[in-house]
Amino acid sequence: MTTKKELYEKAKQMGIKNRSKMTKQQLEEALIIHYANEWYNDLLTTDDVSLNLLSATDDVSFNLLSVDIPNDNQ
Repeated sequence: MTTKKELYEKAKQMGIKNRSKMTKQQLEEALIIHYANEWYNDLLTTDDVSLNLLSATDDVSFNLLSVDIPNDNQ
């Protein structure tokens, strides 16, 4: 089982902001969002023609790391 401290350190490595205010569950969710964001952006930039369905001028990338996760303790 992963501890809150381990999740905090991973969030720190990933550059997730406001991590010191997050609960263990919020840290887990923020890391999941971070990994999903990386996967999605990697998918958009892949060289595999069968996966790259967008033209070079389409910009649909996004960064979920800037999303504020509400703190239930406030």
